[in-house]
Amino acid sequence: MQKKQLFSTFFVGLLVFAVIVWVLGPAEMWAQLSAMRPEFLLLALGLQLLVMAAMAYRWSIFIKATGHKAGFGSVLLMTLAGTALNNITPSSRMGGEPLRAYLLKKRHGARTSTGLATVVIEKIADMTAFSIITVLAIFYAFYYLNVPGHTVLLLVLSFFFTTGVMAALVYVTLRRKIKAKWIVGLIDKYQHLSEKFPLVSYYRDKMDDSLANYYDSAARIAKKRVIVKAILASLLYWALEISRAYVLFLAFGVNVPIAVIAAVYVIANIVASLPLPPGTLEATMIIIYSSTAINTVTAGAVTLIDRLISFWLVIIAGLPVAWHLGLTSKK
Repeated sequence: MQKKQLFSTFFVGLLVFAVIVWVLGPAEMWAQLSAMRPEFLLLALGLQLLVMAAMAYRWSIFIKATGHKAGFGSVLLMTLAGTALNNITPSSRMGGEPLRAYLLKKRHGARTSTGLATVVIEKIADMTAFSIITVLAIFYAFYYLNVPGHTVLLLVLSFFFTTGVMAALVYVTLRRKIKAKWIVGLIDKYQHLSEKFPLVSYYRDKMDDSLANYYDSAARIAKKRVIVKAILASLLYWALEISRAYVLFLAFGVNVPIAVIAAVYVIANIVASLPLPPGTLEATMIIIYSSTAINTVTAGAVTLIDRLISFWLVIIAGLPVAWHLGLTSKK
């Protein structure tokens, strides 16, 4: 983790918050925040802890399926560290997955390729659950929310992109094996790029063994038939995420239908997965909330607090945990 990237993330985040407050009106925002009921804020914080616990439980299902033992507390810390790194990885939010595989090796002796198999299949389970919620939420958005036509088109394309990535992961991980010579060929072809990443060259000569172990681990997980259990854990995770926003609206005395919040979460997360400028997710959520007759200032206050809890507090808590577990700038 480069310090420059970390500082840039915090700077951009503060800038996004400041712009949203300025656009919505500082006085109006302060009036909303002053009227907030603190007990609901505490409940939202508790729900965020449950969100992290659900993520850790989902991953632990696959770790156990590979035959490795890792206590729930350890898995929770590794999940927190990985999620923090995901939050500061632009667009793809995939930077924390290799970190979790590395920490699983460092703390519990699992091979890196085994750890990667667990996080990739976990991603498949999460994307499956997300797709289920997406179909329901986007259907609701199309019929009951005032969504512009170009946004609808963007959502449809984004949804197919998400399901396409999921299908590719399933196909490559569980149905078809990638041959080591293909990857080695790519490394050699783009040697000028791979030379900038010493680990790429280090693993080049170990590709056959690493891939064989990766697919063996994936096959072992598949035989355990735990994917349904993990999908249910993912559905619980998304239910907790949506419930957190619902509770924050209650903190301002606004009772928003769960279906509306679910639709907003799905749309915002799909849009945020695209390479768009910082603040896209926050702006998207506020705009869609406002389109459902929710007061714009209230929508802005809820969105900012929700992001503070689910995004910034995770970074603030997770990065020290990552360094404590062994992450350094070089690694």
